[in-house]
Amino acid sequence: MKNLILLLFTVLLVVSCSNKNNTATNSNKNISKENSVSFTQLENYFPKNTLNVTALTGYLITNQERLNELFGIGKTMTNVIVSPDFSKEVVLAVIAPVTNQSTKLSVSSISLDNNVLNVSLDAKIGEKLSYSLTPSTIVTIPMIDEVKSIQIKSSLGNYSINL
Repeated sequence: MKNLILLLFTVLLVVSCSNKNNTATNSNKNISKENSVSFTQLENYFPKNTLNVTALTGYLITNQERLNELFGIGKTMTNVIVSPDFSKEVVLAVIAPVTNQSTKLSVSSISLDNNVLNVSLDAKIGEKLSYSLTPSTIVTIPMIDEVKSIQIKSSLGNYSINL
C-alpha cells in the first residue's frame, strides 16, 4: 500500500513539473510571436524603368496610386494578380540597383521592436546574365500606427525609412 501511494505521489509530481515547464515554454513562444509581424508576398509586380535606384532602397506604400507609380504588373493569361487592401494593410517594397547577375530578394522576417519595424531580407545572388534586371521584393503588412521607422537589413546593405 505504501509503495502504491509513493508511486502515485511520484507520478503526480512528475506530471505537475512537466506542466509547469510547458507553461513557461508556451509563454516564451507567445512573447516572441507578439513581436513578429505577419506579411504576405505579392507576386508579379516589377519596378518601373523610371526608377533610378543606386543603392538598396525601401518604400512604404500606403495607396494604390503610389504603388502604380513605382511598380508595373506582369499579367499573363494564367497568373492571378493580388491587389493590396489599403484600408487594412500597407505595402513594403525593397528595390536593389540594376545588375546583370541573377538576384532574388525575399523578406525572411518582420518584427516590431519599440516603434521600429525590423525587416530581414534574404538576397540570393546567382550567375551572370546576358541582360540586366532590377531585383525587388514586395510584401503587404497590416497597418501599424505606432511604427516610427523601418530598418531593412540584408547582405546587400541596410536601409532606413523614417516615418
